[in-house]
Amino acid sequence: QAASQSYLYAWHRQAILELWPLIEHTGARRVLDLGSGEPPSYLATVLAKRGLDVTTLDLLAEANVKGDMHELPLGDKTFDLVVARHVLEHSWAPFVALKEMLRVAPWGLVVVPDDCDKFLYWQGHFSILPRRQWEYLFWFTGWRIIYFESGDFGTSYAPNTEWRYLLKGEASCLGPYDVDGHYVGKYRVLTIEGWQ
Repeated sequence: QAASQSYLYAWHRQAILELWPLIEHTGARRVLDLGSGEPPSYLATVLAKRGLDVTTLDLLAEANVKGDMHELPLGDKTFDLVVARHVLEHSWAPFVALKEMLRVAPWGLVVVPDDCDKFLYWQGHFSILPRRQWEYLFWFTGWRIIYFESGDFGTSYAPNTEWRYLLKGEASCLGPYDVDGHYVGKYRVLTIEGWQ
């Protein structure tokens, strides 16, 4: 993944700030910013200002840890939460990356762009998947979807949509896939003030 320099863009900043209630809900203290991109990572900056211990990891950009999301050079359960914001769409094997995320933390926050054609094969976007595929991958790799929301990360003249998933690792995910024909809404929705 090329260095994104996303910290420069006001529209990315607002989208990152909107993630705080999800991160706060996990009670995480130690957070891994996976695929942090060109420093300084705005996500890491926001979380550090809120008192969290944040480690950045990237394969190509300067970060606290140099590493590949498919083989994280980190110990088991090193973190409380892994945040992968606009990272997994750059994965050639998101199944492997999701398993690695679960190995190092019990909570995950995944943000991916929608499956719009304009993202396909643009700047290393190898895995632009429909929601049903992402949600199946989460289940298949041992994650339970706790919360989902759709958000914006574009400008008013070029809007873009991202899907935000709060995930929790649960062994029960290894049971039968209990889809009933309606994959949207099968997960539990947290009752948090201000959320629908």
